[in-house]
Amino acid sequence: MVGLLDLMYQSLPLECGKKLIISAFNPDDFQKTELTIVVRAEVEEIQIGEESYIAFVCDVSPLDEVHYVIEDGRLLKVERPSQNVTIELGESTLLEPEIKVID
Repeated sequence: MVGLLDLMYQSLPLECGKKLIISAFNPDDFQKTELTIVVRAEVEEIQIGEESYIAFVCDVSPLDEVHYVIEDGRLLKVERPSQNVTIELGESTLLEPEIKVID
């Protein structure tokens, strides 16, 4: 679901102190779900690898997650406090696919 959330954040008007309610499709169970996103009053500086970013901190229900989203809408970090899990997404390290055109 992280990829879908990344796309979603790119279209949302994130502002400190704002609360958003979004209908989203959850591919894990093929159901429509309603997400409540509460953007905290203060931005936070986060470190991903060697880079430092200023991020909106979003509490997301019912996922019970904390999302760190930078101004351009990229989701860089997800925390699941109930599971004591942190996922740092950062920049993709995947290589671009090589495409060969055969006539």
